[in-house]
Amino acid sequence: MKPPKIVILAVIGSIGCSSSTSPSGVTINVTLTVTPPHVADGDSLTVGAQAVPSGNVTVRLIVIHATGALTITDSVTLNGAGPQSVTRHYAVPLQTPPGRVNVTATAHDGGVIDSAATTVFVLPYAYTSISAGGYHTCALTPDSTAYCWGANAAWQLATGDTVSSGFPVAVATSVRFVALSAGGFHTCALTAAGAAYCWGGPDSVAKAVTGGITFALLAAGGTNHECGLTAAGIAYCWGYNGMGQLGDSGTTSSATPVAVAGGLTFTRLSTGGAHSCGLTAAGSAYCWGFNNSGQLGDSTIIDRSTPVAVKGAFTFTSLATGAGHSCGLTTTGAVYCWGANGAYQLGDGTQLSHPTPAAVQTTVSFASMGSSVGSHTCGLTGSGLGYCWGDDVFGQIGDGATFSSAPTPHAIAGGQVFAAVSGGSDHSCGVSPAHVAYCWGYNGNGQLGTGSVGGTTPTPVPVIGQIP
Repeated sequence: MKPPKIVILAVIGSIGCSSSTSPSGVTINVTLTVTPPHVADGDSLTVGAQAVPSGNVTVRLIVIHATGALTITDSVTLNGAGPQSVTRHYAVPLQTPPGRVNVTATAHDGGVIDSAATTVFVLPYAYTSISAGGYHTCALTPDSTAYCWGANAAWQLATGDTVSSGFPVAVATSVRFVALSAGGFHTCALTAAGAAYCWGGPDSVAKAVTGGITFALLAAGGTNHECGLTAAGIAYCWGYNGMGQLGDSGTTSSATPVAVAGGLTFTRLSTGGAHSCGLTAAGSAYCWGFNNSGQLGDSTIIDRSTPVAVKGAFTFTSLATGAGHSCGLTTTGAVYCWGANGAYQLGDGTQLSHPTPAAVQTTVSFASMGSSVGSHTCGLTGSGLGYCWGDDVFGQIGDGATFSSAPTPHAIAGGQVFAAVSGGSDHSCGVSPAHVAYCWGYNGNGQLGTGSVGGTTPTPVPVIGQIP
């Protein structure tokens, strides 16, 4: 099997610092250029340094030094008069760990010294899980480090700034996670000890969720709310509660997790735009929150601040919620959806909303589903082949089309096998059994993670830094 690919993202351009000056007024001015913006397996990182002396200075030595994830020490002896340039190519070893690399070029002539520095980044070459948010994406690497990319105006990337990124950037924390879930403008992640952390919205960096509750799983796909489940099956939710989506029988928002009312215990949770759903051990689905399109499945369009049973004698194995719809996977591999259907997100071939479960029209038998922040849904067969249905304006279905829709499940193009899939507002992502992450759809904020920002890609493309 071919080894993983390593990619380095570098700042393009010349970066210099103020030249040092000897007592006689002579100087050396150094500029440093690192190209290309990414280096793949089999390629090399090119470092160019130029030293421009003044007066009687002769540049005799240029030292290139790198520390961090990649180590370089290289000295070049020079004897010519006037400006001196050095270009070096450095191979990136396979499986170089992700992280920051600080590159420095220093020029010497006796007591006259000047240097310039820049920073490059080694990107992950593998991901174990991925979650598509509103206009950003987050994923975990094999060492449990969280990376995010895409929109960052609401601090979705947890870098401490609001600069969007078309390539993965590490979440600014030393905490390691075992699971994560992205929502409209935020992401939450879970540690091995069951501690929950969230970022985005009001939090510019990852912060521990207050309340001291130990969670077994998290669901953060809502626009402005999140939920978690304890090992005992007790559901808690926090965030905005104007529609009753926290399920505590009220509509008061809470930054601290509050217990979902009703005394039910659940094995799974899924959060939609402004509603939430849970699955009991018996396979019964309950939902609560906003219900303007029937997304609670109780045959009404009345908001509910406590869980109500989804109508029908269905035994579900998993649930997946979207902006205004919900879906359930049965023990037979059939999928039923309910709620809003203006973009065909219920998969029944119509645009009629349904306040109770309607069968997705397909002969495909599904083994799993992925929740969506938007108006489309994706699922996987037992062999890992992906299908999506609903809104396809930006290619988020992955079938090669745009400015379209999928009234019933369409196969994701390319035949790629996935271990899991996830839908954002206008894009989708999946991770393969070999831990390669792919995304497709809208890339206006860099949420596909291809290293660029803009455009649409209606078929899966690997996140930069990996071998497909």
